[in-house]
This record gives sequence, structure tokens and C-alpha cells, in this order.
Amino acid sequence: MQRHIDVERLKLVRRIRDVRLQDIAEALGYSAHTQVSAWLKGDATPPPEKLPALAEALGEHIDDLFPRDGEPDLADLRCDAGIPRKDVPVIIGTRSSVPIRNAERGKRRLDPAFVGPLADAYGVSINELLAAQDRSFGGSETAETNRPPELPTSLAEKISYLLGRLPEGNRPSDATIAGAINGKAGADIIRPSQVRALRTGQQPSGEVLVHVPGAVLHEGLSAVFDVPALYFQSNDEMVRQVVETIRFLAQREDVELHPRGAVEGLSGPMLAKLNELLDEARKAEDMRRRTVE
Repeated sequence: MQRHIDVERLKLVRRIRDVRLQDIAEALGYSAHTQVSAWLKGDATPPPEKLPALAEALGEHIDDLFPRDGEPDLADLRCDAGIPRKDVPVIIGTRSSVPIRNAERGKRRLDPAFVGPLADAYGVSINELLAAQDRSFGGSETAETNRPPELPTSLAEKISYLLGRLPEGNRPSDATIAGAINGKAGADIIRPSQVRALRTGQQPSGEVLVHVPGAVLHEGLSAVFDVPALYFQSNDEMVRQVVETIRFLAQREDVELHPRGAVEGLSGPMLAKLNELLDEARKAEDMRRRTVE
């Protein structure tokens, strides 16, 4: 829902505040006040992304000077942050603004890897950004409230989600993440540029990680984000590990199963191994549950 622009109110506020046209122009990044003069005459309309700076230059809060009926959509959030669409690729790590343009026009939803960086840039929470996206696609705030939150599933989504949960000043850099993975490997097997490509989805993970063993990657990410390594594995991989562990337990000679298959039929070492695996699985599940809070 775009903001209302009242030209007469703009002129009145400028007179009351006694702000020079040239000062307003310079605050908005213009060398001359020609464009601002056109706005105040009603001959042109300020670009939506210029409204925050215009309100600030006139000493007014944007919601007071340019009120909005209803809740913002994706384009509104971007404009309220004073960000032109052409500047978005730098934020999400892409070469064009097509992904954000498609999302703002309700054509294709944002890649989950873009959600955290955009929320930070726009100064809103991830939930607020997703609600605005729903409105861009014709949804309502009620529909957003009732819609089950989507859980991160891909590696890029999981990394982006974890980064989005951390305060901006405490987020590990791509170099830090690469260093942790290389530390687990004992060799330089991944570069910061590859980490960036991985978390932003610029390249398929298979291409980025062709020389990076999965176990080393997961252990490095676990060390950086302080979450179980199991969290970074795919659901299929976790199921495979559980099945292999069960097969391993069944083949061990020291496994004594109770006739009815009760847990107490397992030996102490096997129970410890199974409990260790279950504990990791519970921690990973708890991590996923937190994504919906």
C-alpha cells in the first residue's frame, strides 16, 4: 500500500520548518533543487524510495508526513528503507534485480537465501518481510498468520536462517566460515567466495562443494554456529544415518535384544551409541522447531 503524498502539506511543512530547497535537494542526493521544486509544484511525484529522506530533511516522521492505509508489501518495505531496486543485487548477491522485481510484482517468491539479508537491509524482522511478501502476492495478514511457516531445507536456507537469527554485529563473515571448515579439514579446501556462493544460492551446492567432504563441511558449520552438525545434513542423509546405525547395532555380537525388542535389551555400549545418535537427532529437531517460533 503506497504512501499518500499531499503537496500542500509538503509546502506548508517546508515553510514552517524554514528549510531551503537546496538543502532538501542535497539531503536527497541531488546537486540542484530543480527536482524538489517540481515535487512541491505538483509537476512531478517523488520516487517512493526518496520519501524517507524527504521526510527527514523536513524534520518529520515519514508516517506523519506520508501516511499509508493498510500494511506494506515488499516494494513498500524497500522504499521505506530508502533503497532503489537497482541497489538490491548488492544486498542479495545477485547480478540483477530481477528476483526482487518478480517478488514485488507477485510473480515469483524470493529465494529463502535472500530473506535474511533483505530483512536486515529493510530494518524489519524475517516474519515481517514474509508477511509483506504474501501481500505482494495478494495474501492478507490473516492468511500469513494462519500459514504454517516454511522450514529451511536446503543448506543455503539453513545457513541464511542461522545468520538471520544473529545480531548483525555478531554474524560470522564468509572468511570466518571458510576458516572454520578449512580448520576441520586441516587444509584450504574452500574459499570465502565459495561460501558466499553457497549461502546465497548463486551456484548449486554440488558445484561449490565438489572438493569439500560433507562431514568436514558440517563439522565446520557446526563449530561456527554452535548447532549440531546433523542440522546441516539433508533429511534423506539423516534417515540414512539412522538406518545404517540400526544395521550396525544389529550386526554387533554384543547386542543382546530383549525377546520383545525392548530398549533395555541393548548392552551398555550400544545404548550409549544409540543415545548419542538420538541426542544429536533431538538437538537437530529442536533447532528446526525454533525456526517456527
